[in-house]
Amino acid sequence: MTQNDEMWLNLECRFLDYDGVKFGEAGIFLCVAKFRGLKPIETLEAFPLYHYLNHD
Repeated sequence: MTQNDEMWLNLECRFLDYDGVKFGEAGIFLCVAKFRGLKPIETLEAFPLYHYLNHD
């Protein structure tokens, strides 16, 4: 996507949430701004859980 000549990746994320009484589906929109070169994956706005150091 682009806006004001800036590019980003728009992510629509769905997950199960618990409000203390019941479980339900929830969602969030996240944007990862375009960047040049390499970045450590854990510095991105979102990344797969298996890249998280303590994902167990």
